[in-house]
Amino acid sequence: MNTQAKNLQTLYAQTRLLLALWDLGANEQEVKKGLLTKRIVAKGQKMADYKFKVEQ
Repeated sequence: MNTQAKNLQTLYAQTRLLLALWDLGANEQEVKKGLLTKRIVAKGQKMADYKFKVEQ
């Protein structure tokens, strides 16, 4: 996978994370990590791929 494709995958992951947080109401209440994990991890991927994004 080239650099451009990796950057695009990172942007997609960040977008999924932000949309999931918004949909789960993170601006009004704390969101449990388990719920967030179920929402953002795409098929064929692992939570470890998103770990650095969730910790930010």
